[in-house]
Amino acid sequence: MENNNFYTYGMIKPDAIDKMEEIIKMIYDSGLEVHYMKLDNLTSDIIDENYDYCRKMDFYPKMKKNLLSGPVLKMLIYDPNGNAVINYRKVLGPTKSSMASSSTIRGRFGNKEVTYKNAAHGSRSEKEAQEEIIRFFKNDLDMMLYELRRYTKINTNNESCIDNLDIYVKLDGNVISDVKFDGEACVICISSTSIMIKSLIGKTIDEANLIINNYLNMIEEKEYDEKVLGELNVYNDLYKQPSRKKCATLSTFGIKKVINDVVK
Repeated sequence: MENNNFYTYGMIKPDAIDKMEEIIKMIYDSGLEVHYMKLDNLTSDIIDENYDYCRKMDFYPKMKKNLLSGPVLKMLIYDPNGNAVINYRKVLGPTKSSMASSSTIRGRFGNKEVTYKNAAHGSRSEKEAQEEIIRFFKNDLDMMLYELRRYTKINTNNESCIDNLDIYVKLDGNVISDVKFDGEACVICISSTSIMIKSLIGKTIDEANLIINNYLNMIEEKEYDEKVLGELNVYNDLYKQPSRKKCATLSTFGIKKVINDVVK
């Protein structure tokens, strides 16, 4: 069955807001990404609306007080594998922090004695994810969509291998601020893409072109400046494997096209 649940809603609660950097790192380490986030203070009404299913519970007044006690970090969480709700809840952990593994957000940062102080929230189903994304970001939809649109996507495909990657490039003015990729590819394609991305983030378009052109020259046994390439020099003997050249340059050509289309 095809997976189509690419986004879910997550929220770091006031009781763990001082751990948000560590929590975000755990989310990324699990293979998920945070495509949009906003630090905000919840209102009484939105808490009542979102947690209507437990308003009659004895603990609800204290839980609500906790959610009102300080800022929360609202997150739009993306899963490139299309299983966002399930995969985020795996890293989130069960509701009771006392029952959660230390490898989960709640197990690591949740209060073992007070159930509602369980560090973070996560949508329980695809339907709930859709509802909560709209509910919590309804005043931010324009900004959120603008942020998402800032990534330019290009598909790169190598028919002679299994390589089929989607590359997402984000430019802030003349600077490459982020590059992401997902899909299926061979080891050489994945590793070269990862190193190239690491080399390009934070660079201007001109600086990126300098790196890219020197890299392509190296692969084709032409004159190049190894000082410019850094870690990319690891592929300096790839000319001995001509059948793998396309694997090692596939995403590079894709990134080059995106950044140079911008300046045309």
